[in-house]
Amino acid sequence: MTQMGNFAIQLDGATKYGTCTSRNLGTVHSISHWLKFGSAGGGSDINRVAVNGHYQVAQAGGAYGCYYQATSGVYAKVTTGAFTLGVWYHLAVVRDGTSVKFYINGAQVGTTQTLGSNTAFYLSQIHASWAFGIVDYDELKVWSAALSDAEVLADYAAGLGVYGQPGGNLVGGWHFDEGTGSTAADYSGEGRTFTLIGSPAWTAGKVQQPAAGHPYYQQLLSDNRRGRF
Repeated sequence: MTQMGNFAIQLDGATKYGTCTSRNLGTVHSISHWLKFGSAGGGSDINRVAVNGHYQVAQAGGAYGCYYQATSGVYAKVTTGAFTLGVWYHLAVVRDGTSVKFYINGAQVGTTQTLGSNTAFYLSQIHASWAFGIVDYDELKVWSAALSDAEVLADYAAGLGVYGQPGGNLVGGWHFDEGTGSTAADYSGEGRTFTLIGSPAWTAGKVQQPAAGHPYYQQLLSDNRRGRF
């Protein structure tokens, strides 16, 4: 059985990143993950993190923000406060048709945004992009549903010791707790293992695995035996 540890994966976007089989998420979906910026990149765009180049957290033109690009030139964004290096943040984006909401640490940031295009979104990569800042990733999840405010908050709480999984319709889930090797398993059942390019470092993770006796522990063991973790 695979070791259950508490790890994260460190990416830089230049030579260290992850790829998986492309997945069409359509126009209704949610994405969440924990991240920690380890260093800033250079140039005008720094600390940019992306899933397939579309959902990003960045500093662009001196302003920090969350960005969601539906198609070339069509995107939603909100500005945020600066992200502190070395601090873990929980980030989420929820898309429901042309409506997009951004969340930091369980709370919505800014107002609900409207996309000018209803183009489908594809998941295929994780990386720190453009100016190649160093980023630690933990607990990436993707749903084929629009999470409610309460479900996003529950997902954030999972990283504070209340380990669990909000909502249904999970189509991608990566603990990044392997701690070694060049792959990260998908425990959602869809089998989209991330291939880790460039030998990214395994670092200390944000989210602890549940202890024996916790209701979620048995589910985790079951996923492990089925090769999902």
